[in-house]
Amino acid sequence: MPIADIAQVLATGGTTIVAVAVGAGLTYLFSALNRRHQEAREDETRWYDARFRAYEELSSTATLIVRRGLRSEEQLQDFTRAASSVELVGSEEAVNACVLMLAALLPFYTEGGGQGEPRLRDALERFNNAARKDLGQQALT
Repeated sequence: MPIADIAQVLATGGTTIVAVAVGAGLTYLFSALNRRHQEAREDETRWYDARFRAYEELSSTATLIVRRGLRSEEQLQDFTRAASSVELVGSEEAVNACVLMLAALLPFYTEGGGQGEPRLRDALERFNNAARKDLGQQALT
């Protein structure tokens, strides 16, 4: 085999080895990027689900209090538990509305409803609109 043929074989083989190495590197890089993107989507879904559950629990508990009044210590505990969940996972706007609901709930607890009901209704409406907005829905006007 002439020397020119050996050089050509080495050049062709070297090019193939480099191409395989580059291909393997790019495959690894794109797989890692895809995995990160998929994990980010899964995290986003988990946060959405956690927010939805927290918002739903607080809204239903507050709605029950608005419609029937605060009838027991257990209802108040349910409300504060739900509010704590919202404070952990909620958006700033939803948390602010949650704090307003807590402030409006105080007359229900101390006075048995009365003057606090309109404030609680307004705070609940504000919370529901913030929750809808945070969950990607249109707020009711």
